[in-house]
Amino acid sequence: MNLVADASDALDAWLGALAELELPIAGHLVADIELGSATREGALVRVAVAVLTVEEC
Repeated sequence: MNLVADASDALDAWLGALAELELPIAGHLVADIELGSATREGALVRVAVAVLTVEEC
């Protein structure tokens, strides 16, 4: 998953806490989440995030 957002202290904090967050994805459980590359492009940040999910039964 690729995300693009405005650079900010709040974004930095969210990215820093990402591995510990409970992320709701309808019909799935998040088994693992990993921050990939993060590049700053002026006032924007482009982040690659890998998410492993398991379908809920």
